Amino acid sequence: MRLFTYGTLRKGRSNHREFSGMLNFVETAVTREDQFIMYGTSYPYVLHKRQVAYEIRESMIPSQITGDVFEITDENAFAQIAYMEIQAGYTLISVHLEGTAEALMWVSRDWDVVVSPKSVVPSGDWNQKLMW
Repeated sequence: MRLFTYGTLRKGRSNHREFSGMLNFVETAVTREDQFIMYGTSYPYVLHKRQVAYEIRESMIPSQITGDVFEITDENAFAQIAYMEIQAGYTLISVHLEGTAEALMWVSRDWDVVVSPKSVVPSGDWNQKLMW
């Protein structure tokens, strides 16, 4: 199973260290579609543009999301990651990536989200946000 990670599970980030022995790095990739909005302050959330509240949707510019693709062969590792992500308010979707057919990605499960423009990561790359 391929997992596309864009936040704390990326190489070198806090949760990657916890799971690094269970994740086999494949590549750094970007989503094929620019249909997502990344935002956050301490850690990132990704929404499909349809999840953003209607009244601000038009002012948000969706982007591609940059992240790391891992192969997960250990079902226990996936269960641990799923538990962590579900507790944090994420749901799993399938996403098309450039250079890779498809992977799974955790996104916010909330709808009609009011996103502060100050928290948006226009590049879609959380690693760039951390350099600000």
